[in-house]
Amino acid sequence: MNFKTIRIASIVLFAFAFQTCNDEQNVELNNNEVSDQEQLQISDRWGYEDENGYETRNARLASPPVHWSYDGATGPDFWSTLSPDFVLCSEGNRQSPIDLSTNSEDEDDGDQIEYHYSVGPLLIENNGHTIVFSSTPHQNYITLGGTRYDLAQFHGHASSEHTVDGTSFPLELHFVHANPLDNSDLLVIGLLVEQGSTATSFTGFWNNFPAHEGDEVEVSDVNIFSLLPTDKSVYNYSGSLTTPPCSEGVNWNVLTSTIEMSASQISSFSVIYDHNFRPIQDLNNRPVVILEGDDDDNS
Repeated sequence: MNFKTIRIASIVLFAFAFQTCNDEQNVELNNNEVSDQEQLQISDRWGYEDENGYETRNARLASPPVHWSYDGATGPDFWSTLSPDFVLCSEGNRQSPIDLSTNSEDEDDGDQIEYHYSVGPLLIENNGHTIVFSSTPHQNYITLGGTRYDLAQFHGHASSEHTVDGTSFPLELHFVHANPLDNSDLLVIGLLVEQGSTATSFTGFWNNFPAHEGDEVEVSDVNIFSLLPTDKSVYNYSGSLTTPPCSEGVNWNVLTSTIEMSASQISSFSVIYDHNFRPIQDLNNRPVVILEGDDDDNS
């Protein structure tokens, strides 16, 4: 499958999710045909937690588009004033990111995330808010309690959005997954990055990122599973998208183990985006638990 086909399929996938999210609280994924203009907006949008790649949804599809940023009058403190669709950014009580505690309670509910990632191509895009990495639709997925979540894309934030015991990290990656049978059911895996030795599993594609919004490049044979740490235990909590419209009900799973990247690898990202993170949000008495994960379990 070539990347033109991949891009069209991804756009179609994301467009349907966006429509569902508008009807039910703005979350994502897709299956309907859309106009060329909508395709461009959707591609630019979800390349993110649109959580940026998963998170920009309404911000990009609004007509006219709603401009938001990480600074000044369109920054996080003012997101809720930019559009009625963004009201949860200030009024929600389950917002992300949060400060995570290593003293969180361990919980064994019997269900663990099972990874089904394969080696394949990636489309790397600069969507104006982050760098987004998209794989062939339905090629990579996870399961949790018998429910399948397809990997829509992953993207980065510098510095990290989540903190641990008050400590931030130079980079955080978000792997955004959506339930193909329920477009409002999102699961995000967060990966915190520390500066240290070179992350060899990233060397085949982690450089020469598109420097300008709308630019993209294609790479082949990326093993996404190899990007994760051996220990798959996670901090689990119920949160939100970390960009407008800040929709809640997102199943957050931030890996307790970090990975290391060299200073030059971190700089490859931060030279383009060095301040694309939302500040820490109030916990509001939400439970945060540590769920054990299998080591190197990829089916």
